[in-house]
Amino acid sequence: MIAILSMTVASLFTFNQHKNALVLRMDMISRDMELRSTNVAASLMEEIGAMAYDDATKSGSISNSSELTFVQPSEEQNEGGATTEAGGTDDLDDYDGTTLNRTRMRNGKTMTFSATTDVEYTTETGHSTDGAPSKFKRVTVSVSSTDVAIADTIRISRIFACGARCVW
Repeated sequence: MIAILSMTVASLFTFNQHKNALVLRMDMISRDMELRSTNVAASLMEEIGAMAYDDATKSGSISNSSELTFVQPSEEQNEGGATTEAGGTDDLDDYDGTTLNRTRMRNGKTMTFSATTDVEYTTETGHSTDGAPSKFKRVTVSVSSTDVAIADTIRISRIFACGARCVW
């Protein structure tokens, strides 16, 4: 009887050790995916930041906010449901509502990330203007792994200014 009891205790101890190791490994994978998601978000934000502030500011300065275009979600979608990257993306608003699939390599395996982008007019302090054109736009990029469900969605935001092209 003592032998059976000691084997049961040993089995429970071993099971607990394996469970703890599994939890630690899952946490490590989750953190790795979050780090990679952050990399994808930062990379996309840099790409967006290289675009013109607005269609109206591509060719020169504008004198009032009525010349700025309203932010409208992109409607171009490719076969996978993600918006196309080539073509109509030449200013910040063109990224509004887009969902792009980006890949990264991990241990020789391709990992896919889904990146959605929201663009809205804002004040300098980040308060919404309820869609009214202004000298500032907030871009929010949300990225999640499509391969690992335990990783959190990463969101980063940045406010872009019209700068010297808006002279009002």
